Parts: sequence; C-alpha cells; structure tokens
Amino acid sequence: MLVLSILLLTTLLIMSGKIAPELVALVALTVVTLLGELSPQEAFSGFASPTVVMIVGSFFIAAALKRSGVAEQLGIMVARRFEGRERSIVVSVMVVGALTSAVMNNVSAVALLLPSVVTVAAYANISPSLLYLPLSFAVVLGGTLTLMGTPPNLIASDLLIAQGQPGFGLFSITPLGILMVVAGITTVAMLYRRILPRREDVPELDRRDLPSFYRLRDHLCLIRVPAHSRLCGKSLEETHFGEALGAEVIGIVRDGKRRLAPPPHERIRAEDQLVVVADAEEIDTLFQLRGVMISHPDVQVTELLTTQLSLLSLEVTQKFLQLGSSLRTIRFKERFGGTVVAIERGPRLLRHYLGSHELYPGDRLLIVARKSGLHAVELMGAELKPQELGEWMLQRVSVVKLPEGSRLAGSTISSARLGELAGVAVIGVLRGGVVTVLPGPQEVMASSDALVIAGDPERLGWLSMLSELEIAVGTTQSDFESPAVGLAEAIVPPQSKLIDKTLAEIDFREKYDFQALAVWRGGKSYFQRLGRMRLALGDALLLQGPRSKIPVLAKNRDFLVLGSARPQPLAAGAIWGLLCALFVLIGGSASGLVPAHFAMLMAALVAVLFGLVSMEDGVREVDWRIVLFVGALLPFQLAIMRNGLFDGIGFQLAQSLDGHGLWLVVLLLTGLTSGLAQIIEGSVAVLLMTPVAIQLAGELGIDARLLVLTVACGASVAFLSPTSHRCHILVMSAGGYTWRDVFRLGLPVSIAVICAVLLGAMVLSPSGG
Repeated sequence: MLVLSILLLTTLLIMSGKIAPELVALVALTVVTLLGELSPQEAFSGFASPTVVMIVGSFFIAAALKRSGVAEQLGIMVARRFEGRERSIVVSVMVVGALTSAVMNNVSAVALLLPSVVTVAAYANISPSLLYLPLSFAVVLGGTLTLMGTPPNLIASDLLIAQGQPGFGLFSITPLGILMVVAGITTVAMLYRRILPRREDVPELDRRDLPSFYRLRDHLCLIRVPAHSRLCGKSLEETHFGEALGAEVIGIVRDGKRRLAPPPHERIRAEDQLVVVADAEEIDTLFQLRGVMISHPDVQVTELLTTQLSLLSLEVTQKFLQLGSSLRTIRFKERFGGTVVAIERGPRLLRHYLGSHELYPGDRLLIVARKSGLHAVELMGAELKPQELGEWMLQRVSVVKLPEGSRLAGSTISSARLGELAGVAVIGVLRGGVVTVLPGPQEVMASSDALVIAGDPERLGWLSMLSELEIAVGTTQSDFESPAVGLAEAIVPPQSKLIDKTLAEIDFREKYDFQALAVWRGGKSYFQRLGRMRLALGDALLLQGPRSKIPVLAKNRDFLVLGSARPQPLAAGAIWGLLCALFVLIGGSASGLVPAHFAMLMAALVAVLFGLVSMEDGVREVDWRIVLFVGALLPFQLAIMRNGLFDGIGFQLAQSLDGHGLWLVVLLLTGLTSGLAQIIEGSVAVLLMTPVAIQLAGELGIDARLLVLTVACGASVAFLSPTSHRCHILVMSAGGYTWRDVFRLGLPVSIAVICAVLLGAMVLSPSGG
C-alpha cells in the first residue's frame, strides 16, 4: 500500500502541473528507495535502460533532420504540388508530420515543422490555423508508427521485458500505428473546415497581417511632444513610457520621416510624433493628471495623518491565502478595512499594481489603517506588527494638488484609476484644512483638493510629465514595418529558459534587440505591461526588430520563430549522410542483427560522423527533462511487481470480461489508457495500465504483447483538450485556438482512432477475436 500511495500522490502532483514532472518523478523515486522498496542499484537502473538510450539517440536524429533542411524542402514540395487544393495540403502536412514523428520526439517534430508549415500556408495562400492543430494531431499519432516514436511505446516494451516476455521491435507497433494515422487524417480531412478558425492572412510569401491578428491596430496611437514638454531631451528609457503606461513606442515621426523600433537611448525632440501601442482609455486617463502639482507633505498634514493612522506589517500565511491568491481576489480593503501600500518579498519591495500580484506564504503586507486597527484579521491567525509611520511618510507619501479645472474634479477615486494607472494608494483627501483619512472608493474629488497618496512619488512624476503629451491625428498601415525593421512571431517552446520568467527579468530588449508588442495566450491578445507578464509554454509573442536579426533569433532555442524557414538546396553529403543514418537505424533493427536501441545508437553516431550534427549540438538538442522523467519512472515497475499492486484489478477485470470476446477487452484497455492520457503524462498512463494488461492477458489466455500494444496506442489517443499533450499547447496560441476548438475536433478523431485500434487488434489476434 505504501508504494501505491506514493504512486498515486506522484500521479496527482503531475496532474496538477504546478511542479515539473521530472522533479516529481525523481523525488518519488528517492522516497521509494529510502523506504527500502528499491535498492540504490535498482533506482538507477532506469537511466541505464535501452529506453533511455533510444530517447537520447532520437534527439540526435532530430537534430540531424533539423540541420539538413529536409522539413523545409518537404514543405515547399507539398505547397507546389498541391497549390490551390486546400484539403490536399492539410492531408499532406499531416502525413509529413506523422512520418517525421516516427523517428523523433513528438514535441521536437512539431517544433521542427511549424516554421515550414507557415511557409506552406503562405505559398498556398491559406490560413495557418487550418494546419497547426492538424499537424499536432498527426504528430501525436505518428508516434505510434515506430517503437521510438514516443516514450510510452518504449516504456511499454520495457515493462514487458521486466515481466520476462520479449519486448517490442522497432516496427512491432507499426500495423496498428498505420491504421491510427489513416483514421486520424481521414477524420480531420472531413471535419477541419467546419471546426477550425481561419486566421486572415495577406497573400505575400512569408508575411501575414500579424498586427491585425493581435488586434494592435485598434490600439495604435500617434502622440505629439509639444515644445514646452519636460520630456524634450530625455531618452525613451528615461521617460519610463512602457513601465508607466504599459505601452510600447514602436516608432518616431520626425521632420516628416518615420523611424521604426527606436532604441531605448533615442532622445525625444520637440514636435516629435511617437507611434505608440497603448490602450486609448489608459492614455485618456493619463491626461487627467495634467497640471497637478506634487510635493512632500508639510508638518501639519503629517501630524494630522499620524494622529489618525497607523502603519502595520502583516505576514501572509497559508490560511490567509485560502481567501484568494491576490489582494484583488481577497478584496482586502473591503474585508479588513486597511489599505496595502507595499508588499515585502524577501529583499524586494513591490509598490506597483499591488492588487494583481500573486501572494505567497512569507510575503509581508505593509498596511495603512486607522488607529482603531484592522478588523477581522485576527480571525485569520495573522500577526500584526506596528511600524514607524512618521519616517515612512517622509519617503513614501506625497501630496498631489489638483489645479482649477482639473479633469479629476467630479470623478470618484475609483473611476480615476490612480491605483491601477499610477500604482499609488489614496490614503487621504485634504479639503479646506481637514483631512479625510482612507477615503472610500466612491469619494468624489473637487478642484483644489489635495490628495495624500502612498506610493512611488518618482513614478507619479513620470506620469505628470507624460500627461503633457498630446494626441495627434493619423497613422499608416506601415507603422509596424519598414525595409530594415520587421515583425516576427515566436512561440515559447518546452525547452525554453524563458518559461515562468518575465521579459523585464531577462532584459529582453537589451539581450535580443527586439521589443515585444503583444503576447497571445488563451485566445486573447495582451499588449500592456508585458514586462511584468510571466511567460508560459506555448505563448506566442509578436516581436519587432531588425530584419537582419530574425534568422539569428530563429536559431535561439528559447524561441520557435514562425515563418523563419528559408529553404536551401540540400547538399549531396547531407542527403547521403541522412540516408545512411536511417538505413542503419531501420535496417539494423528490422533485420534483428542488433537490438533497436543499439541500432539507434549507431544511427546517431553515423549522423555525427557525416557532419549532420556535432556532438555539442546533439547534446544541446536533447531534452534532458524527458530523459530524467522516463529514467526515474522506469524503476517503479520493480516496486509494482514486488507488491502485486495491480494483480487484484487484473483479476477482477478478467472475471468481468471473461466470455465477452477480445474486442471488449481491447476497447476497455484503450479507452481507459486514453482517458488517463488526457489528464496525466502518457508515460504514467502506460506505467499504470501495462501491469493490468499483462495480468488480464494471463487470466484470459490472450497474447500479452497484443494487449500491451493497445495500451501503448491508447496513450497516444490524447486529443480532447490542449493540456492532453504538449504538442497541442505549442500550437494553441499560434493558431488562435480555444479549448472548444480542440475538443470539437479531438472527440471525433479520438473515436475514429480507438475504432482503428480495435480493428487492428482483431486482425492481429491469432484467433481473430
């Protein structure tokens, strides 16, 4: 029961997606070993298994295919051969995807083919969104064409060997795989037009109307810098335009000439016109600050505040977080009666956009409250510590005097959006010598009011300067690109180091010489305050920068740049080297002269010796997280067998299914494995279901290899949600898909493919079912 508990907990943690699967697997393996269920030698056996050798070798083959340019050439051949025949192009892209994933990792296959698919779509003048999801589906199905196509196949074979039965050969799964691929491609070809969205693209080669897709044209503003502005002579970096407004300056019109993607050190001149991507409502709100005067509070104001207010520090606890993950979801002010003016996180002090920051245990909230204190906080078991208010006020409190005729007059504090725009909190209103402390959000401001605000006075100063700008009239369609400056669309791939980091943390603009104009995620375009946005797997970024550096960016493993494929004629040496590597792999394994994993090792060496890939590049291409995950998962089979964890399940199923025929057994195993694969890694689904299949085969007198084959195939029937496979996550943003799109196409594909597995199993069975 102990091993089963650990296995179930491991599965739940992997399902949660909050911890890296490889870390979960390694920790679980360590715990099982420390508990004595595995010896240290057995714990490391997974990393010495043929499965791991096959996985590492497949990444070398993938690198060779990538550098040979075969994928790009195939893409162009497809586009030219089927020009004007949309359905034929969709089918051809799926066939190429399936064949490619037969010899390499699924996610690597999608990453390899996506740029060339964009080129195909441009040649054929069709929307790429009609190709991305079909490609992803085909790649997942193509993993069933060979043993090395996907880790679940290899794990299933390894589990068979551990049970004393012969494992699978390179092409043992191929008959079933062919039926699955044909069923999947046929179903997609019949339904894709009714289900998949169309991204409207311009017909020119390798250029799509990305600004329209990201909806930037609705947020394009032309802003004039008047001669009297304090911004004159300052660099773009010094204006803090992006930080203050979440906006991007994508160009400057000066003396009638337009300059795109100006560098951060570019200095602003009088009468410049700045081409800006920003929220018009936010710009309009900014102008409300025009004419305000900012000063430090005088002695009288300080005394009035210190007699009525106190400054408290509150540590965030797990119990406190049960209310929500941010101050906005907790509704802190309404619930507890105080105003949070800063968040202390270790050595960092967060002062801006406090309502949207996700809170963590150990954070400390700096709160301004009435002398009577906070109410209800004590019920959360939180400890309040008083702080010195007077010293803090000298550094963090300012007085903002509204001029006569101010646009803020008549507005409520809530509608003025000072907290959202300026990152400050209004802690008092000074009117007629009387201070109203901690005014409510519906407090109406009047001309000549003085607002006592807590926050960064320097930031408010930036906004005051920016409010001197003026909206100009007119903009052009070419405001995003020029002969020297272009747009690029890049996806965050699984191996990217940018995942869970912000653009600000990595100094994106300085490091890559590109600026991010928008991020597409979950069917929505984000274009404000991108510097604070934590990137996630599959995010699509719209980038602007030098055209000459787009190919350089495409070589960076942290990005998957779409439309960057530039097909070059294949060198004769590359063709022969690739053919030799594939001949060694297929011939050596199919002939039975050497085991499949040894044939893979030899093929990888051939690729290196022919110069298709260097050892350094090959090692760099290996996704070591997959290697660690599979290597840590495999030893669990020993603990499972020793404890007989699934013997009871297999026996009970055998009793229920006895006499019902092979078809029902195959349908049940394939369906259960597919269901698990929708919510957990396919490798874990195979680890859980293969012992059941082997036990079931023994009880019913069925060929165990056949049932384990159906389990391996079932792990690749993962099409019902974007999270059911990482390939789908990778194409979601680029294709502009929703969860509904994936489900509507994935459900009929799943049904068709499971029927194909059922048909294949009946044909392959010696008894014919």
